[in-house]
Amino acid sequence: QGRWVPGTECLAKYNFQGNDSEDLPFNKGEILTIVKSRDPNWYRARTKDGREGMIPFNYVEEQVKLKDMP
Repeated sequence: QGRWVPGTECLAKYNFQGNDSEDLPFNKGEILTIVKSRDPNWYRARTKDGREGMIPFNYVEEQVKLKDMP
């Protein structure tokens, strides 16, 4: 599985409450934007309302934009 570049939008597949202060809690269906992807299992992301923190890679999937489709 490749790393996502900063700016990639992803869709939350599950609710995530977070385990510590660095984590970014989010709800299923929320759109998040990747900020950094140093660790293959945890990405730094931002919500639409500007909150930022770490998210588990396996809780999100890449959001495919219509313009990217053939």
